[in-house]
Amino acid sequence: MRTLKLLLLIIIFLTGLTAGSFAESSEATSESLVLYSVSNLFNTSFLRAAEPAFGMCTNTVLPSTFNTFYNLSLRVCADGSKATVFHLVTSRPDLVNLHQVILRMKGDPEGASPDQYGSFDYGDKTITSNNRLDWKYQHPTYLAPPLTNLNYRDEVIQVLYAGCLLCELKVRFMTTPVIMVHGLWGDPSTWKELEDSLKKKYVTKDDNFLKNLLTAKVDYSVNQKASADLRANSPYLHSVVYNVINNLAHVGVSCGKVDLVGHSMGGLVARYYMMMYHHKNFVRKLITSNTPHSGSQAANFLLSGLKGAYQARLAINGTGMGFVDKGAVQDIQVGLTGNGVGRLNNSSNLDLQRVPSHAIWTQRVLTYPGDYIPLDSPDFKPWKNEISLINIIAGYRFSNFQQQSLGLLKKINSPAGQALYTALLLSYLPGSAHNLINSIFSWDENDVIVPYASQIGGLSGTRIDFADHQKHIGSVENQEVITLVEGLLRENPNNDDEFANGFNPLSLSFEMTQKSMKVETQSADSIHIFQPSSDTTVQPGDSIILRVAGSPGIMNIMLLAGDENVGYNGQQSFGDSAVFVLKIPDNCPSGFLIRAIAEDSLGNFLSDSVWVDVSYTLLIDSLVSMPQQMTITNCQVADFQIKGAYSDSLLFDLTHQPLLRIKVMDSTIGEVVNKGEIRGLQAGITQVRAVYQGDTIFFPLTVLPEYNVITGDSSFCEGGSGSLIFLENPVEGRSYFLLRNDEPVNAVALSDGDRLTFGYQIMPGLYTVHSYDSIAGCENSYSTLLNLIMIPRPDINLGADTVLTVGDSLTLDAQNPGCSYFWSDGSASPVLTITAGGTYWVSVTNTNGCSFVDSITITDILTGGVFSGTITYKNTLSTPMNGIGIRLIADNVVKYEATTSAGGEYVFDNVTAGTYTIELFIPKSWGGVNAIDALSVLKHTVEIQLLTGLERKAADVNATNGQVNSIDGLLIVKRYVELITSFIIGDWVYDQTEVQIDPGFTKTLNIKVLCSGDANGSYIPPGN
Repeated sequence: MRTLKLLLLIIIFLTGLTAGSFAESSEATSESLVLYSVSNLFNTSFLRAAEPAFGMCTNTVLPSTFNTFYNLSLRVCADGSKATVFHLVTSRPDLVNLHQVILRMKGDPEGASPDQYGSFDYGDKTITSNNRLDWKYQHPTYLAPPLTNLNYRDEVIQVLYAGCLLCELKVRFMTTPVIMVHGLWGDPSTWKELEDSLKKKYVTKDDNFLKNLLTAKVDYSVNQKASADLRANSPYLHSVVYNVINNLAHVGVSCGKVDLVGHSMGGLVARYYMMMYHHKNFVRKLITSNTPHSGSQAANFLLSGLKGAYQARLAINGTGMGFVDKGAVQDIQVGLTGNGVGRLNNSSNLDLQRVPSHAIWTQRVLTYPGDYIPLDSPDFKPWKNEISLINIIAGYRFSNFQQQSLGLLKKINSPAGQALYTALLLSYLPGSAHNLINSIFSWDENDVIVPYASQIGGLSGTRIDFADHQKHIGSVENQEVITLVEGLLRENPNNDDEFANGFNPLSLSFEMTQKSMKVETQSADSIHIFQPSSDTTVQPGDSIILRVAGSPGIMNIMLLAGDENVGYNGQQSFGDSAVFVLKIPDNCPSGFLIRAIAEDSLGNFLSDSVWVDVSYTLLIDSLVSMPQQMTITNCQVADFQIKGAYSDSLLFDLTHQPLLRIKVMDSTIGEVVNKGEIRGLQAGITQVRAVYQGDTIFFPLTVLPEYNVITGDSSFCEGGSGSLIFLENPVEGRSYFLLRNDEPVNAVALSDGDRLTFGYQIMPGLYTVHSYDSIAGCENSYSTLLNLIMIPRPDINLGADTVLTVGDSLTLDAQNPGCSYFWSDGSASPVLTITAGGTYWVSVTNTNGCSFVDSITITDILTGGVFSGTITYKNTLSTPMNGIGIRLIADNVVKYEATTSAGGEYVFDNVTAGTYTIELFIPKSWGGVNAIDALSVLKHTVEIQLLTGLERKAADVNATNGQVNSIDGLLIVKRYVELITSFIIGDWVYDQTEVQIDPGFTKTLNIKVLCSGDANGSYIPPGN
């Protein structure tokens, strides 16, 4: 019997081949899923793929010919930010489920080490319009071991769909960019050694160009020479942070945070930047050195009326480095709440500065007079050699008058000259140097500028480092401090052993207890040179008489004459009057100053001076500009000098000479407002020409745009009131204009304290601010960008008003990913199931706080229809199918269920009107198929006897949509001889698969069923 079955199978198979009807029907399919682009905070595209189609595999592996490695040159800073967004799109949202797309790191597939590899969190995954997936990638927080001398690490990102690896992307983790912020009266050169050391570690054959983009220095020395307050200097840092991130984006490096390293006041500027602009999210870590987090008592001393403070202020103001009274010194006084340090350390403002922080402090043991560097020493380099506050007070940075006085006495090679030098030098000291410094800081540890408690800013333990015997200014140039900073930059910011969550400085006070710190007293005495008179003309080689008279309180008088080019002449007389004889040197310049210095009984020094002209004329060789090039901001007025180099090697200031002619070559960029002053008019580069007695010199003039800072909400809800936009720190006398996408916006600027408000804006776009100074004629267009985004309302539609059948229910779906819900019945679920008529509404609120309300009304209740019939087997007996489950399905949900009786009857009451899919559940055993059925299939194939209706459906066991062929016959024979145990089509077929129910009407439908393969209907199913 089995031999007969096999023979029949072979015959049917060969017959089918002969008829040419055999075809392979299982064809591989592929749909399109495209990695479209990778972008960053500045919407700069790193990848614009040529839309490669990735195979949508149902197995767990791709064909061996599929190249899964996609060569993407993607660079990501290990800064812990979410600056990178991957965008994937599909052309077949009906077939591709974007929820099944997975992004992960190959080296960390389970996401167990986000600090080292970064992470793809599901909360950062957004699907829009069913065909686009946007997934934010959180960068690693640091490069992590193993770490070479080069600050980068290569890794791989994998893209998977339904468990299938689609492609792998190369990614290079780069170091976080470092921005260095200099201190009070400093400049960017403070950081040369640290910057050079850092750049050496960024050099690779692929990324050498990045070494100049991964480090930056703030330069606010142009702003009153860095002596302005924190509020004025913090915008410079704000601008640099923006430019660093933006410049990296445009060369393909995704970056969202920077590291800040601040020296002295630079650390306060960094904290003020975070507080003022609420930008702590742009900072990975903050490292400070010698920073007065609590302020410095030295600032209180400089601004006090104590003896010695006046000399110190005079020394500093006379150096050209800056002025004590321009705001910076006031901002770092201790014991105040309204100055810069006071505002920074306000408890509510500290939360705005919470970033991983570390402090480096130093202590310098003062030794005097060994710390003093004479003015004529080759080691004297302004501020680079600063060792202590005492140097400033003692004459390190005296005014020109004081420098010339000390310089003159140093050059007089006589015991009297040396005695005068020592007396004058020590006269500026209010007592012992040690006692002075210790009194200023109440005998606490200090670096002679900032006390220890202020330098550490409330941190403790391993979150602070100590470098001994380091001078305050220039400490970051020392290798020990550089090594500490570099190690901290490489460290994980989440390491609580090294970093604290922001500074929490102590409150300090200023109490000078040293008796020598008495209040300055004004001298009632005076001194006057009455011979020669001012502007007296003499000849080289002449001798002139100088007569000086003082009031009765004058103790002694010293005469100083000459300059640094020809040397000094110094003479002394004791008493309240004196007569001196002065010989004019043969190599004397065209004029020089004679100064008489007198000391009164209280130790005060007074002076008077006259100018003496020398009659001969020198030949000028060349002109020299000081500075050699100028950089100013538009509307700023800056000083310059033109000096003449004469044939006898003398250098004279010609700035105010009547014959000097000064011109800015491009008058739209700058103008000469007075001799010695140039005002910037608009951003640009030009030349300044100076002409004197036939000699001409040109020097470059660069006018930088003023930086306007605008703030405000970066987004608003669709249909809402919009977003307020503010201009921070407007300049009095300027007009400001708001622009969107470079087009003017009709918005009136209203004063709001330290800022202007432009009102609510309801149009998304890129907003900037332009300013105009009508007096100076200066226009500025350089400002921060505010990218205003309109947040769309949640996509919610409860549908049109409808009806509800008695006994039925209706589910209202308001679901939007990440939203919250509030229904009219007080529930908070994304869906609401109703069973009765009425009006229902829902309020949907997204994570940005944008809400939208929709409602639906059920206006009528209708009685459902009755649906009944029989289910029988399609054989000659029409055998009833008892115990058969019948289901009515709508919208992929089973709405009604019933089971047939012994006679095969079923009935449904109150069926809601609509169209339903019929699904039968037949628990009976399959059977009734034999070689006769296979023969019927063969007859149909060769068109001897065609099958129709349910019989043809039952014969299509290969599920080819009714295309019955020899393969179906072959499969029937295989199952008959038990070579297979199932068909693709399943075990049962039936002739009714859909029914339309009308409201209030009765529907009768008799359903016929057959076993799959029973093409002749010969089977009699088992009974009850």
